[in-house]
Amino acid sequence: MTILLFTTLNEKAFVPLAQKLTNNVQGITSLQRIGIGLVFSIAAIVGAAVVKKQRREIDLEFFIKEAPDRMKSMNTWLFLSTVSMGFFMSSLLVSIIDHVMKKSWLRSNLNKGKLNNFY
Repeated sequence: MTILLFTTLNEKAFVPLAQKLTNNVQGITSLQRIGIGLVFSIAAIVGAAVVKKQRREIDLEFFIKEAPDRMKSMNTWLFLSTVSMGFFMSSLLVSIIDHVMKKSWLRSNLNKGKLNNFY
């Protein structure tokens, strides 16, 4: 539904306006379209980061301030175990991919490895 809405909006409003402004039949060039797409994706990632940071602060505030005294240690354990489980899953995924690849891209010296290709 959203794709149909924005495709129609693009064809009926944005392209004619861009054609008038740029005196180009396409409206904007392919490189400009890629740039606009990158700007929108960066804005989406920044928005997701802001929401995630706020959600994490609310969770932490609940764990520390709102929970009963008897549950604070359990809440701290739960919070830290979810974080550690994320780290464990990440390292497991790296190990699985390293074993599946024909040539290992992980080295004992991190400066010579290719771990940055994973992230």
